[in-house]
Amino acid sequence: MKRAWLALLAVALCMVISGCGEEGSFEAVGQRVYTYEDSNDIIPPSVVLMEDHRFQFTFSAVSSFIGWGTYCIDGDTLVLNTDDEMYQYTFKIVEDEGGYLVFDADNSSETIHFADFKDGAVFK
Repeated sequence: MKRAWLALLAVALCMVISGCGEEGSFEAVGQRVYTYEDSNDIIPPSVVLMEDHRFQFTFSAVSSFIGWGTYCIDGDTLVLNTDDEMYQYTFKIVEDEGGYLVFDADNSSETIHFADFKDGAVFK
């Protein structure tokens, strides 16, 4: 139980530090944050894209896993590859309405670490 609380605290602290105040907008530190707003989780899944082509993917408050790695953009496709080379997550980039991401489960790893999103989930 103590470990779960520490993980939850670490996730919350990372989100605060990463500038999650404005979803989908560039922050002063050069980051862009996309959040799954339809989540029922206390900490909704979110993707933080950093200007050095690094990312942080937070899945769920009940998961101790936080995805870290590098990303690439190929046309309208965003591909996240974790540093441990175990997971890959793919999103379609949509430029309408300020820009958002659509999760592509068919081209992503099956494991989503207790998150409550599915194929086609929109991250704004």
